[in-house]
Amino acid sequence: MNLYAKLLIILVCLTALACSAAAVPYTISSGYENPPTGAVPVTPIPIGLFELPLWIFLLQASCFPIEVLTAMKFWAIGGYRRVFGSNVLDNSLRQEVFGRICREPGIHLHELTRKSKATLSTIRYHCAILERSHMIRVVEEKGFKRFFQNGGTYSRDELDIISCLRSQTASEILRIILIQPEISRQEIADAIGKSGPSITWHMHRLEEKGLLSVRKEGRSVRYRINDHASHLLSRTALRAEGTG
Repeated sequence: MNLYAKLLIILVCLTALACSAAAVPYTISSGYENPPTGAVPVTPIPIGLFELPLWIFLLQASCFPIEVLTAMKFWAIGGYRRVFGSNVLDNSLRQEVFGRICREPGIHLHELTRKSKATLSTIRYHCAILERSHMIRVVEEKGFKRFFQNGGTYSRDELDIISCLRSQTASEILRIILIQPEISRQEIADAIGKSGPSITWHMHRLEEKGLLSVRKEGRSVRYRINDHASHLLSRTALRAEGTG
């Protein structure tokens, strides 16, 4: 049993004793109305708040820090503890979340929640602590929050490519174009077996990221992966696989 548990037990026992003592009936009589034998009766004179001596205010002010520290101590006994850089991974669930982010770069919040078997608010809380501790990097895109290990592990372009590879459809599009450069949008849709609008949405996203080179040929548009993106794909394809 640790020290905090012992202190908590002692506090509960003292509270129980105080409650039992308070339950005993007793009578209070005014000493001014019934003075002791031989005492000179004195009538109390009421005074205002600001007529009190200064030392009373100073005494009350000096007790305030003690009250605050005591409250914080009991808050800590209740299981709350400030997170520092040295103990950020002491929590087992937070350590699991960080490990999964390192193994699955670009994982988004809902996917992380599902795989961690915890509530969304709990995972969001731990991710916020990891981000505040500069252990992870958060990339927001079209309503998704994707998490990456921090510390210069990935460049900005690599973050974009990995985010795309987390989508199974976008990952398939990139691989098809990598194998068959100068392929058209319709040919991509036929190869993947998905509708044109779905392919169009993903193609626009890849174009916005600057991953594709576009060439018009009559009424059709041909695509190829530009040299810079092709080089980055070879470095990042093994780091992330499309998971939908």
